[in-house]
Amino acid sequence: MKSTELRFGILGCGLAAGFHAAAIGAVEDARLVGVSDQNAAAAAAFAGKNGCRAFGSAEQMLNGNEIDAVCVCTPSGFHAENAIDALKYGKHVLIEKPVAVSSAQAEALCAAARESDKTVGVVAQLRPCEAVQRIRKALEEEMLGRIVSVQLEMLYHRSEEYYKNSSWHGTRAVDGGGALMNQGIHGIDLLLYLLGGVKSVTALTRTLYHDIETEDTAAALLEFENGAIGTIGAATSIYPGSPRRLKICGTKGTITLTEDHITKFYVEGRGSLIGEKEQTEYFSHNDPGAIPAEAHIGVIRDFCEAVRAGRPPISGLKDGCNALALIRAIYDSAESGKRTEPVFIP
Repeated sequence: MKSTELRFGILGCGLAAGFHAAAIGAVEDARLVGVSDQNAAAAAAFAGKNGCRAFGSAEQMLNGNEIDAVCVCTPSGFHAENAIDALKYGKHVLIEKPVAVSSAQAEALCAAARESDKTVGVVAQLRPCEAVQRIRKALEEEMLGRIVSVQLEMLYHRSEEYYKNSSWHGTRAVDGGGALMNQGIHGIDLLLYLLGGVKSVTALTRTLYHDIETEDTAAALLEFENGAIGTIGAATSIYPGSPRRLKICGTKGTITLTEDHITKFYVEGRGSLIGEKEQTEYFSHNDPGAIPAEAHIGVIRDFCEAVRAGRPPISGLKDGCNALALIRAIYDSAESGKRTEPVFIP
């Protein structure tokens, strides 16, 4: 083993675990040592496919010195609990979205993190991508002037089988929400990463197509701290669905991000600033498995560098909790019929 090698274990062997395993294998000085799942057969099959060990239990994987870091890829409702366990065993933790499904879970996780000296990261695979970093730089340089309007569209399709063949998708207890909490959280994170805090939200959520407990259609009106007005549209009820689109409009220019590519970048006096357009490899708007490998590679690489350097990852626990806070505020507004103010971690 290299002295700089970060040894990973994965909790949960579902769809997300495959992305993590592939990314770990692609990052220098990162190695997948083992996996654990409540379904022993699933763990054994996953381990065989990825050339690692299938541990008999999560405790067995955590209670030892074979791994340094844990990727939490279990169903959403268990993310906080699993991450807390990993921290108690002295492991660094990378948590799949969402970091938790309730404010109480998030608070317990934050308390555990404060008591630990380990790195905690949350998967937000759009943050490291070149297009997002370019937009962030443009906003820091005020190239668009004053931001006045923001539109986020996450209008996806999920089949009836997607929910029927899962024991937890679409449930309040384990999924924590629907089109916003599960599919839409990456777009929510981008809003906060690029545009800062949201002052208030007014929202509607409905279940219009699927036979599930949570929303499959949602709309929200946002007021940002900087005075801009924004809208969010999220759904899994739309056929055939369309790629995620974030449009940021200012007094001197407009940028449109479609999945991981800038498809419009227009600045007053300078014209269009986008070069040759490329085709995105994101097709998760109608296929939850159609995410490019590079997405998670960027997250794993940044997480490894953060652990070695002792710095926060590009998306840390605070960021994950704030994305959750905005979604919970949208749900609260939809339930109460009133304008709601999110409670963010400063």
